[in-house]
Amino acid sequence: DVIGKVKLFSELMDCTIQSYTASSSSTTPSSSAAPNSPTKSKYITELDAAYDALQTQLITVRMAVAQSIATEKQLDAQISKNREFVKTWADRATEAEEKGQPRLKEVARQRQEAYEHAVIDLEKLLQNHKLENEELTLHRCELELTIQRAYAQIQLASSKEKASKAMAE
Repeated sequence: DVIGKVKLFSELMDCTIQSYTASSSSTTPSSSAAPNSPTKSKYITELDAAYDALQTQLITVRMAVAQSIATEKQLDAQISKNREFVKTWADRATEAEEKGQPRLKEVARQRQEAYEHAVIDLEKLLQNHKLENEELTLHRCELELTIQRAYAQIQLASSKEKASKAMAE
């Protein structure tokens, strides 16, 4: 859901930047602001708002990446614990067999198998989670690039507006 919003917002920002770039070659960005006005043009105000929204999205995506990394570490820890339990129950089954206790051996083998299945399931889950984490990290990088482009566009528009006002004076 966050990834979809980031992509959509990034596309909207790209469209806004492209439409401004196309229109700025024929008109000045300050045409919506009064000459010598200390206020920003409507376009720059819109870019600032979009930039702020992108920054908010970046915070959300970074939090999601951090949560994803934490979940990955928890899964790794649980897999390690379950592997230890597999070994423990295998040792207990061997011990029960040596002591001539077939019922205890069977119970120990069942628990060993249960933990082995849990390890397999958790490893599959971890693998899927790593793929999702990579995708989320990629989207974070894309969003950071979009923010950099938006910032550059704001700076460019502000410079053009200032130059236009200076020429009008």
